[in-house]
Amino acid sequence: MKSVPVAKERYRIAPLGAHRESWRTPMEQDPAAISLADRVARVDQEFERIDWKDPRVRSARVSTDVGTVRRLFIDRDRRLSSEATTVAHNVVLFGFDQGKPGFAFARRNGQGGLELTRLTDEALERMRRDFVESFGAEQVPAGEYEVVFSPSVSGLLAHESFGHGVEMDQFVKDRAKAREVPRQEGGLGDRQPARRPVDRGRARLLSVRRRGRDRRPHADHRERHLRAAAHRPHVRDLPRRPPHAERSRQGWDRKVYARMSNTFIAKGSSDKAEVLASLKNGLYLEGFRNGIEDPQGWGIQFTASTAREYKDGKPTGRLFAPATVTGYVPEILSNVTLVGNDFELEPGTCGKGFKEFVPVTSGGPHLRTRARVS
Repeated sequence: MKSVPVAKERYRIAPLGAHRESWRTPMEQDPAAISLADRVARVDQEFERIDWKDPRVRSARVSTDVGTVRRLFIDRDRRLSSEATTVAHNVVLFGFDQGKPGFAFARRNGQGGLELTRLTDEALERMRRDFVESFGAEQVPAGEYEVVFSPSVSGLLAHESFGHGVEMDQFVKDRAKAREVPRQEGGLGDRQPARRPVDRGRARLLSVRRRGRDRRPHADHRERHLRAAAHRPHVRDLPRRPPHAERSRQGWDRKVYARMSNTFIAKGSSDKAEVLASLKNGLYLEGFRNGIEDPQGWGIQFTASTAREYKDGKPTGRLFAPATVTGYVPEILSNVTLVGNDFELEPGTCGKGFKEFVPVTSGGPHLRTRARVS
């Protein structure tokens, strides 16, 4: 028998202990236990809550999407499974006032049951108010402004600044300037759509309430990208601590990518009232629509639903819609002067480039900075 040379072992996978566990989304009203007719009746009830007496309302849409994702991971030592139910409840208003269009929407998304298919009275009233105000919205004059971001817009800033830019496949391609700056990323709360006790890539156990402040990247496989980085001089300055095991895929038939889950800006020490009162001549941006980033050049652009003009710390009544922020991340961050002590999270959807859409969550406090708005 001929001897076959065996190459020296280069990598070793650390063994994991035996573990068996299952998770299921906690629900007050399980959609599987409620008939389709009753679910349609719930949509009709929400539809009737819209103020149809306002002649400016021309159309309205109420939709509820329920999805269930089951994940299973089995090997010699582990038997892990999860069943996540998500609900996306949306109400949209559209109308005209003297030929000018108006628009408003409200939504409630998260992991849970049909208890999420009813807007709060406060959310419904806010949508009605936004609808009325939208008829008087103007186009914002392009320029540089002192701005205050609402929590949802702060979340947009966090997502576009430190989202794809800290995914390790961007590190290896030398397309991630954000690797030089700390950020805070992690899972918060059982209701968040991106919450997953079993990781969608390698079924590694994740802490739902993990909070970290460091500059470790997100890797789709812990070893693969570190190996690649070790042989590339321009990325040898990567932190040698293990990267966050953050990856996901759109479906079982899709490739696993290094992805973010919940990205947010941490609380500061200023009251919301103090942050807004500091806005002597600027804009208060609320709501989010979309965003895009350039990890290599660290440029970002994102659009808020509205921008309210403020003078001497008070709103003037002038409203702009929409409002797009364009800038260079280090510049916007270096201009931050106040960070609120409030905190809110907003669910959303994120794509890897133009595809691979997965649920994510972003948010933060009220934030004061300076930025170019158009």
